[in-house]
Amino acid sequence: AQNKSYSSIATSFTLTIESKQEKTTTDHEGTLFVKGNKYRLDILDMVTFCDGKSICTWLRKENEASISTVEDSEDAPMTPMTILGSFEKGYKMRYLTTSVQNGVSCDEVDLYPLDHGSSITRVRLFVNKVTKNIHRVMQQCKDGTSYYITIKEFITNKNINDSDFVFDPKAHPNVEVVDLR
Repeated sequence: AQNKSYSSIATSFTLTIESKQEKTTTDHEGTLFVKGNKYRLDILDMVTFCDGKSICTWLRKENEASISTVEDSEDAPMTPMTILGSFEKGYKMRYLTTSVQNGVSCDEVDLYPLDHGSSITRVRLFVNKVTKNIHRVMQQCKDGTSYYITIKEFITNKNINDSDFVFDPKAHPNVEVVDLR
């Protein structure tokens, strides 16, 4: 409810992917800007722009941008705000304890999917005790992969221009645009 009350959210984070099968751990830096149903997510050499009507995924290395409507996109139901709210239903919740994560006092909450066929086995939320914002998320999957998102900076109600949620091909020379709308 608190996240939904903000006019905007600007955050930087680290995504850590740990694969037990491959015995690898990789870290990726990212940023996320959210304003209502609009967002821009920059992670893994890919930037996704959503203005609420269209979604554009720009692959930096390939210099290719694919544009589709929100309704036609495979990602349509999964926006940053729906992800934050996705744990409200379909999960059994259990409060664990208070811990300190990177110098921040957090409440730990485990979420278990009610759907036993889910690829997710557990989600652990670390909620900042002072701000009540999510500080860290850990998601474990049946295939032995764990995903950790650690919030580095969380700014709310920042003035973000609507143009920040739209891909501008003029700003990217020689970009190949695939328009699927």
